[in-house]
Amino acid sequence: MLGISAETLLIGELNPKIWTTSHSRDTFYLSYTPELKGAPRHYAMSVAYYMINPNEPYEGENVVGEPNYAFNPYLEAGFGPGVFDTTLSYISTPLKEKIPTYAGVRTNCMSCHRMASVDPDSISSSQNAITPYVGNAYISRADPLFDGQLLLDFAWSVQGNVDTTGIKSFINKYTHKDK
Repeated sequence: MLGISAETLLIGELNPKIWTTSHSRDTFYLSYTPELKGAPRHYAMSVAYYMINPNEPYEGENVVGEPNYAFNPYLEAGFGPGVFDTTLSYISTPLKEKIPTYAGVRTNCMSCHRMASVDPDSISSSQNAITPYVGNAYISRADPLFDGQLLLDFAWSVQGNVDTTGIKSFINKYTHKDK
């Protein structure tokens, strides 16, 4: 975690004639200036180190807040409702509204990465995770859907790099010593 605000970081480290911050739900925009050409004129960055606003606890039930949308337009934007678990993809607001988030443009980095896990019973297969894909939602790390799962501390890269062929031969070698 950084102990410095994003505004200080952007203004202090980069040319203030080009960069400014416009705090709209923690979204930072590049200023439109003549120096910027092409794609950077349309750049925006969302801070999504939490699933809902305000920042949620690691564990809990009935957590309420406002959506914190942050998505990769090259990855999630085209995803429709059929991709997501619609029973989990929602935000409960303080006004007791239930906002559905099962569309690609209503996703959140941390909601997806919270699901990063491995199913130890299927570690030797290419389908070694059984957690569903969710939109922007609060998912407690103590949620029963993780029972029997190994949580990967938000790192899908670990799950994606499990050697499913080598582990099978390793297990066979040490569990069938008589062969």
